[in-house]
Amino acid sequence: MWVQKEADANGHALVDHGAADGPDKGVRGPNGERLCWYECTVQGGRKGSDLDVVQLARATEALGAGELLLNCIDCDGQNAGYDVPLVRLVKAAASIPVIASSGAGTPAHFSEVFEATGVEAALAASIFHRHVVAIEAIKDHLTQRGIAARRTGVE
Repeated sequence: MWVQKEADANGHALVDHGAADGPDKGVRGPNGERLCWYECTVQGGRKGSDLDVVQLARATEALGAGELLLNCIDCDGQNAGYDVPLVRLVKAAASIPVIASSGAGTPAHFSEVFEATGVEAALAASIFHRHVVAIEAIKDHLTQRGIAARRTGVE
């Protein structure tokens, strides 16, 4: 939810997309807003919950979740990269492992999310199903960047 000022967020955890050189790639709201809070939705993003992602992450962790699979419906299938500010926000709020999902389109998107957020894992689907990028190309790229990648048949 894009807001003009912090008070408009009604206490929800905010991300400031103000840094022009930041990993959010200059994302802005429909009226040029820089501040947003990430509302958790249901029904494929069609129904809001008035819960922000930090509230939900902390609640699920308190209920015993062992890890969080974080999907950003706005990035899903776009192949433009993960929503790094969102992943960073959840990673900072949770003490359990976070898996980034939604948006990967190139090997560099994987290294970006690992390096910028410290997330424990990242996943992709459509780029593999459509043979846009080979899984081994992602693993090779990560290894070249010094990021551990599990290899097929290796424990």
